[in-house]
Amino acid sequence: MTFTADPLLCRLAWLAFVGLALTIGAGNAPAQSDAASCAAVDHRQFDLWVGTRNAFAPSGKKIGENRIELIVDGCALPSGGW
Repeated sequence: MTFTADPLLCRLAWLAFVGLALTIGAGNAPAQSDAASCAAVDHRQFDLWVGTRNAFAPSGKKIGENRIELIVDGCALPSGGW
């Protein structure tokens, strides 16, 4: 009797194996402390950008709003998105 493996089944088994390996590997990552690793003064230099601002035309009419928030546990500013 000859055994022939189904290619789709082989791919699914491989994906399941890789997913399991990644899940187990993620558990070995070092734990981050409760305090963000970016709490140093050097990492706070661009905090002046954080906040909500309104944009007005010379006539005084509000024409837009700009909101910038910290991301990645307060360690980064978003890039782009215009």
